[in-house]
Amino acid sequence: MEHEALVHPRIYFCMNEFNLFRFLRWPHCEALVGFLQAYHVTGNEHYLTKFKLVADYCLRTFATKGSSQPCVKAARGGGAPKGGWYGYADESGKVTSHNIGMPYKGFFHVPRSLWLSARLLRSFSQKQKQQPETKLDSKL
Repeated sequence: MEHEALVHPRIYFCMNEFNLFRFLRWPHCEALVGFLQAYHVTGNEHYLTKFKLVADYCLRTFATKGSSQPCVKAARGGGAPKGGWYGYADESGKVTSHNIGMPYKGFFHVPRSLWLSARLLRSFSQKQKQQPETKLDSKL
């Protein structure tokens, strides 16, 4: 079972006995950044759609009350979100551990993914504003 893959939502990572039936916060955080970077490089809307699916799942499943839309708040310059993220959920999306602060949970995956996501989303927004108007746009 060590090398079996878990797919949800289309996130692959190696399994071990500890996380066999758990959905972990950190791979989802990394998927947020990965999908936005893939969209940035390719321009393929598929990756932006996947980002939205994973972000919705993360905010619905892992985010505690008070941090319902940290990416959106940060992207709009709305200051630091309140609360934290739970570490584990089961297959149905139910939180399996309500601990927020744990000895091994450092300041890495969640804040890094939210900061990078907000930064990338901001750059996409600025790029759209800078694009010259097309003939079609001017007729609308």
